[in-house]
Amino acid sequence: GMGRGQISASLSNWRSIASIVAPLLFGNTYAWATENPEIRYIPGLPFFIIAALTVLAEKTFREISDQDLDLKVNQKHESQSKLSSKLISVPVKVKQEMKPVVNVQNPISTG
Repeated sequence: GMGRGQISASLSNWRSIASIVAPLLFGNTYAWATENPEIRYIPGLPFFIIAALTVLAEKTFREISDQDLDLKVNQKHESQSKLSSKLISVPVKVKQEMKPVVNVQNPISTG
């Protein structure tokens, strides 16, 4: 399989591609949707497309099971329990409460 570094690099590359393509795509969509106000004037069309793509992605994500992704559900819980047991066994040092030192002297002499 792919290591974490390869996955991170792959996601970064996809973000870079999206940041180049998206402004071009949605800018041209906006220009097309508003070029002839007599025929069509839909300035919010790019936002409707973005919303539809987001809903489609969320629907796809929710339909994919952990088995389809080859995820081991119990592995996540085991690693969390190991981490919490390590955290519980760490000794905790408590700082003593510090009391303010008050020096009562009158800098103004009344003599």
